[in-house]
Amino acid sequence: MSVYLSINLTISTFFICKNNNKPFSLQSSKTYNMKIVLNFRLIFFILLLVFVFNITNGQTLSDTLIKYFVGTTEPTSDWTAENFDDSGWNTGYHSLGYGDNDDYTIIDTTTSVYARIPFYVTNTEELNDVVMILDFDDAFCASINGIEFARVNLGKHKSATTCNQLADRSHEAQLYRNFNGMVLGYYVPDSIVEKTIHNGQNILAIEVHNDSIKGSDLSMHPFFLNLGGYYDLYDIASRYKASVELDSTHLPILVIETDEFGVEVKRIKTKGTLKVINNNSKSYNKPSDPATDYEGPVSIEIRGESSANFPKQSFDFETQDADGNDTSIALLGMPKENDWVLQGPYADKSQIRNALIYDLGRLTGQWHPRIQFCEVIFNGELVGLYNLIEKIKRDSNRVYVAKIKADEISGNDLTGGYIVKYDKGPTNLQIVYPKEKDLQEEQEAYIRNFFDEYQAVLRTNSGLDPENGYRKYIDPESLINYTILAELGKNCDAYFYSSYMYKDRDDRNDKIIFGPLWDFDLCFGNASWQHGDVIDAWQFDEYTNNRFNIKRLFEDPELVDQFEDRWFELRESYLATDSLLARIDSMISYLDEPIKRNYQVWPVIEHDLFTNTYQVANYEEEIEHIKNYIQERTTWMDETIPEIFYPVKEYPSNTNDFLNEPVVENIYPNPFNDVVNIKVNLASPAVVSACLVPMDGKTLEIIPENNLQPGEFVIHWNKGNELSTGLYILNLKVNGIVTEQYRLVKMKNDITGF
Repeated sequence: MSVYLSINLTISTFFICKNNNKPFSLQSSKTYNMKIVLNFRLIFFILLLVFVFNITNGQTLSDTLIKYFVGTTEPTSDWTAENFDDSGWNTGYHSLGYGDNDDYTIIDTTTSVYARIPFYVTNTEELNDVVMILDFDDAFCASINGIEFARVNLGKHKSATTCNQLADRSHEAQLYRNFNGMVLGYYVPDSIVEKTIHNGQNILAIEVHNDSIKGSDLSMHPFFLNLGGYYDLYDIASRYKASVELDSTHLPILVIETDEFGVEVKRIKTKGTLKVINNNSKSYNKPSDPATDYEGPVSIEIRGESSANFPKQSFDFETQDADGNDTSIALLGMPKENDWVLQGPYADKSQIRNALIYDLGRLTGQWHPRIQFCEVIFNGELVGLYNLIEKIKRDSNRVYVAKIKADEISGNDLTGGYIVKYDKGPTNLQIVYPKEKDLQEEQEAYIRNFFDEYQAVLRTNSGLDPENGYRKYIDPESLINYTILAELGKNCDAYFYSSYMYKDRDDRNDKIIFGPLWDFDLCFGNASWQHGDVIDAWQFDEYTNNRFNIKRLFEDPELVDQFEDRWFELRESYLATDSLLARIDSMISYLDEPIKRNYQVWPVIEHDLFTNTYQVANYEEEIEHIKNYIQERTTWMDETIPEIFYPVKEYPSNTNDFLNEPVVENIYPNPFNDVVNIKVNLASPAVVSACLVPMDGKTLEIIPENNLQPGEFVIHWNKGNELSTGLYILNLKVNGIVTEQYRLVKMKNDITGF
């Protein structure tokens, strides 16, 4: 079969577009397009071979040739055994199936197919992190030398199957579609590796079943690897989980079902169903139990920026009625709403950082999101421990600001309420409420102007004046509470990303309120980004935190005194060291079995997962690290807060040392492989430069200073192949000031262009 592929030459693809050796180039924004005729099946198989031999620093164990049997009749019951005689079976290549033009070995239409794949081991002591990578359609069961280790969509684990048995649900193969979110690896538990695999030839046996009798398509693309301890979450080889069956749990269970494609692309909503099982705290929950809180339709999408690329993904979902209309539901004891966040802690090995900080925040008397722990089954697979979290919304039970209507565009009505945040995106300040579709021009202009005035006043000599300075615009008490918890956790995103504030209508409260707290999974020393791992420094001292300009506020001795008084007040109560450690102990005691199960599903506790600045061998070491960090951090804050002093800055009368207008319109592709394109739009002449900062803090200049005239440009940077995989921060400087920052992900084996 031949197909036409339309390829945009400004985007890096797997095969196409060689770039020149210049570090960057500027051109007017244009799109060049060409069509190339490719044989889909041949190219796909070539891709698979390239994919296997470039996949990892580990070792490919399995043969390219396999033996297979089409399930028109039952194979004998010992077909998975190591010594089974498969001489009468067919011979083919790994890529096996029919129907989607993504298979090399084409078989007859069938309900099931059975494959035996030999693999060879010369020294079992060198086996470390053995993984089967399998792309399949629609269900499978896999074993090694007759011992089952993985099963998806094919009944209960270790149960007998028949050749006419249908898949429990449909599951579409993934490799030919896109890379985003793919987790193709199935981890072989150490117990099976140690007891089952031996030196010499072994047999990996896989059976794949269709979702209907002789269904329209069936696929099996397996590879068997010994990673040797290698781990890189941006390498597809490391994107693995173990196949674990959940029998029962004292936590609530959320069962999510979508169609065969799952949830493919972030910010693209997918229809699905949700079943919530929550009998009560005295009774264990089973996946087969009837629903309690909810059973019905949901609209679900992948959430997050950097975290959207994690193997364990997080989701936003909305509960809906049969017609697709949003409907509010009270879930797991939390007040009714239709918008919810299902956050899967991945970079946070403790699984509790967000929950701990939000709990402490609520004790200040201000609303911060409530969290309920749960275990999640997604399209038939247990995906581990999750946090069901209230979304930050305008609500009488959440952020209770005045409801602003579309026709309220003047006077007191125009002044609130609003929820905003500093975050990633085309503008530093993003409006969360009202939603974009409801926001009127006058309302957007009002709240942006309010923040612009606040920022402008800070950069004048009257900025600290108690009547006409910053206190005219913000509520100091909320700022202090927010700052105490941000600094306690040394949250590397504080004051910069996911930083929420809100403003009510003037007749209710005419000040900016800081909070709610959000996105603290990298706190307590869990990231080197923005020096989040440095105990003896203030996070508000980071040079990039000019969005809040919080350091300017601490030039006010009255605010410093308030900060000190509040800190020591809280240190006498729930921020006392013993109280903090006891709260942690209570959480991990409650989560003991689910945490153990989570790290059976995701056996990565000893690996560097994202921006981890330290390594642990087990979960106990992770908790010990957090406790030590808290004790050292609180001691440092106790000693340092009384010494806070910043001299008052003097501003010239015509100062304007910040830029409000956004410059970057788009950065693509992200994740990237070799090329990064930065689309820039300047409204006025400016000196523009940029640099990439990896997590180790070493700055790589990608755009030297350029004097640019107003207009639209695309900056092409083609040195990505010189970078290691991982997270990078792109700092854009305009007239010498960091005005925008973006997180970019460098992936390995990027096949999204195909």
